[in-house]
Amino acid sequence: MSVASHENNRKPIFSGFFLNIIKQIVFKFIGIITFSLAMIISLIMFSYDSKDPSFRSSTNQDINNLLGSFGSNIADPVHLSLGMSYLVIILILFVWSWRLVFNVSKEKILSRVFFIPIPIATSAIFLSTYPPSGNWTFSYGLGGIFGDTILIFILEKANFSINYTLRLTSLVFGFLSLFFICAVSAVNKSEFYKIIKVLILSLIEGIK
Repeated sequence: MSVASHENNRKPIFSGFFLNIIKQIVFKFIGIITFSLAMIISLIMFSYDSKDPSFRSSTNQDINNLLGSFGSNIADPVHLSLGMSYLVIILILFVWSWRLVFNVSKEKILSRVFFIPIPIATSAIFLSTYPPSGNWTFSYGLGGIFGDTILIFILEKANFSINYTLRLTSLVFGFLSLFFICAVSAVNKSEFYKIIKVLILSLIEGIK
């Protein structure tokens, strides 16, 4: 038997079944890390207090952020720049952690993860089209400084009335946000229909 024939007959060290198990374990581990990251960001942002010391302000008062000075130094610039659109980051991370752990469309993560900034940006602009409630004590809108800056640019460049442009911008960026969130989260047709159904039912309940 020749050397070439012997090499062709050699079996791989690890079987395909074993490699598949290892691959699943790695994906689940990444999913757990992603879930942990989503939880950490949630704790940081949900406990954000503008009075906490950060890069922008230095005070001697106690830090209210659940992750201390580390959390306050992250929460302040994120909230300042993105406003409430940080929720999109948390949502996408939770969705992908679920997909990775439960083996649902996990193979699409590498082709989608790099586009996460797009739905964050569109959501910030969309949120800036809505006036904040009386409980909103910040100088910027719901979409943060980024959303406000882009919205002001659109309003200044548009040839329509401010009210019409504002409504059109809200509609366009609302649909763009939904589309890109679903795209980055690898939402399939069945899942998309369920999301639309929930949104329609919520809208009907809100009208009632």
